[in-house]
Amino acid sequence: MIKSLIKHPDKLITIKEIVETYRVAYGTARNDLFRLEELGYLAKRKSGKEYIFIFRGWKE
Repeated sequence: MIKSLIKHPDKLITIKEIVETYRVAYGTARNDLFRLEELGYLAKRKSGKEYIFIFRGWKE
C-alpha cells in the first residue's frame, strides 16, 4: 500500500478500495488507514457516509 501511495500521491483512497485491492477485512483496512492518518501520513475527509484518505507525504 505504501508503494502505491508514493507512486500516486494525489490518488484518493477509500477503505473499500483497500479491502478489494489487498483482500483484507474491512476492520483491518479501516484501522490501518486511521492509524496512518493519526501518524500524519494521510489526511482524512468525509464524503457522504465514507471516508476518503489523501497521502500527505513522508515525515522527516
